[in-house]
Amino acid sequence: MNYQYCVDHSSLPSQLHCKDLGVIITNDLSPLQHICDITVKAHKRAKCILRCFTTRDNDLLVRAFLVYVRPILEYNSTLVTQFGHPVLYVITRS
Repeated sequence: MNYQYCVDHSSLPSQLHCKDLGVIITNDLSPLQHICDITVKAHKRAKCILRCFTTRDNDLLVRAFLVYVRPILEYNSTLVTQFGHPVLYVITRS
């Protein structure tokens, strides 16, 4: 079903997805778009850490990962756990 909403005789455009409080919500309520977005963002940030730090000290790199990358992946992580294994595969493969 496709509904047409109007305000003052002007129709509102329909959207396939929108972002609210940092979470991407699609019209079918699937979290896959949000998960793909946060994994790309976290992967870019992890690559940036490896490029910016000249040291290869594991303790420092792990600490930088925990401070800068992990919060991106954990934000609204309850969404991910509700949808099960196929969605978790997207996160673990990158």
